[in-house]
Amino acid sequence: VLALFKELRAPKQLAVIVEGESLLNDGAAVVVFNLLVASALGNQVSLAQGCGLFLLEAGGGLLLGAALGWLLWKVQERIDDHLIEMTLSTILAYGSYLMAQQLHASGVMAVIAAGLIYGNFAMGKSMSANTRLSLGASWDYLGFLCNSLVFLLIGTQVDLTLLLSRSGPILIAFVVMTLARALAVLVLAPWARLPLRWYPVVIWSGLRGSIGMALAMGVQLPERQEVLLLTFGCVLLS
Repeated sequence: VLALFKELRAPKQLAVIVEGESLLNDGAAVVVFNLLVASALGNQVSLAQGCGLFLLEAGGGLLLGAALGWLLWKVQERIDDHLIEMTLSTILAYGSYLMAQQLHASGVMAVIAAGLIYGNFAMGKSMSANTRLSLGASWDYLGFLCNSLVFLLIGTQVDLTLLLSRSGPILIAFVVMTLARALAVLVLAPWARLPLRWYPVVIWSGLRGSIGMALAMGVQLPERQEVLLLTFGCVLLS
């Protein structure tokens, strides 16, 4: 979606809205997904408990990630070596995730917050142009590689004959998912004062991809194969 925005020279505000919503959507999805899996495994979680756990995990992850991003920015201010700075950014990404997981906070939210702080302050204010170029190119490649690996891994675990046999439920799930997103955008977009012509773009920019498939691959339920098939089918249609 973002590549298409660049190619078509879409308004910057629209691109920021779509990318920002995608970040928060993916981070929140991981936290909520874990709560739903715990409930499916028989752990009784009330709505109030679920909301409390969500706020604790998401909020804790955001605070921890922001603190680590700020700390690395202060360290990076004293360094002018693109290889060391690239190494530090890698440590920040994976270190913030692992630390948050150890503290029972959201690792994904921690990485998002760390990246936002580091990207806006370290990269924007105290990093040389050469380092910014190297860092941008390296993380673009790593992001592309990780995305490709998730799709490759899911492809090795999905039986195409089973996928065709579940075409009916997959189609129903896809339609329900699309209608639910459209309803959410139509209800909430007026509060954000989005132009009416942007509504269809925001609705269809919520494509399903690597996050959903990575979560489905980690499911430890008797219905794991069914979850994988439905998820993969919806991603293909999306």
